[in-house]
Amino acid sequence: MTNDMMQMMMNMSRAACETSRQWVHINTRTLNQLAQQQMALMERSLERGIGAAGKAMRAKDYKELVGIQTEVAEEMTSATLEQTRKTLEILNQTRDAWREWAERSVATAAGEITKGKAKA
Repeated sequence: MTNDMMQMMMNMSRAACETSRQWVHINTRTLNQLAQQQMALMERSLERGIGAAGKAMRAKDYKELVGIQTEVAEEMTSATLEQTRKTLEILNQTRDAWREWAERSVATAAGEITKGKAKA
């Protein structure tokens, strides 16, 4: 192997390591954001459940109890839809980051190959 080929292989190895680091960063950020969304929904569910239980204990009859349950169901549906929208936004951002990452990675690899061909 010539020195130029060795240098090209070293450059490509470094680029591959950097590319992998970027990929891990994108995925870690996404997982953290999704976990935060999940925790927010769980927290809201627990708070509403505890509040509804308190109201249910004070309900005078089944009609009032059904009204409380309906109110909780409406609030949780609304909260779930809100969280779903936020989650889709996170996933769209991740998709865009992956696309940019892939384009940069291909451009870097193509650049190294082109440099290698030019020197050969």
